[in-house]
Amino acid sequence: MTEAAGRGIERRGAVDRAAWSRRRDPLSGLATADVIESRLRDITGGPTEPIGAPPVAVPAVVVVDVAGLPLAADEWAQTRSVAAETLVNVLGQSIGQAVPRPATVGRIGARFVVVLPVARTEEETQLVAVDLLAVVGGELKTGYPPVPLRASVGYACSATLDGPTLYALAVRAVARVQHGGGGAVVGERW
Repeated sequence: MTEAAGRGIERRGAVDRAAWSRRRDPLSGLATADVIESRLRDITGGPTEPIGAPPVAVPAVVVVDVAGLPLAADEWAQTRSVAAETLVNVLGQSIGQAVPRPATVGRIGARFVVVLPVARTEEETQLVAVDLLAVVGGELKTGYPPVPLRASVGYACSATLDGPTLYALAVRAVARVQHGGGGAVVGERW
């Protein structure tokens, strides 16, 4: 291989790594805020379902706010603590594995966001939210002393609302859970 070809391959690798890092959160390996926002924009509201019609599959957004996660992320940012990095990574991977596909799972600050673009009834979305609450409340195997985590989970689903509106409603549902002390699931349906 020529030296110029080798430099071209190195540059291509650097470009690929940069593109991956723009799409993936370095701590959790999940999608970044930019990717989540793009997926939310992909959801457009449609016509309303007739009254009395059987449940239909609708887009949904689930937001998991983890109490204690900002401290772990801040610790990692300040000290590059392996324990804090491991906690966020294991939590992100556990949440990602608990979500049915197709879905986009990402992290925005202390919140994990799940965008379910299609094929979910409200009941199925609620079950996903309950499963995520159990994942965060369960024992995460990090190899370090356990850190007590408490989650507030909110979800929103609708065939008529767009993605950013569903996200806002899910965040509002999280705030309702936090106001009640956390450790629960609340949903919004429009």
